[in-house]
Amino acid sequence: MPETEILPYDQGAKAFRNRIVLGLNPYNVGDWQHDEWSKGWLAESDINSDVEYDYLADKFK
Repeated sequence: MPETEILPYDQGAKAFRNRIVLGLNPYNVGDWQHDEWSKGWLAESDINSDVEYDYLADKFK
């Protein structure tokens, strides 16, 4: 079975579930992967609205 690459969007969603802060996006600003990772992270934060996150402090509460 071939190994499949996890897309940046899915990586970002997984990062939120693992409580990795938004500021630790592993991709360079300006790269499409950075934007997709952030979109995945933010989408997961919307889905899991019961998880509190302080955007100013860039940390989970």
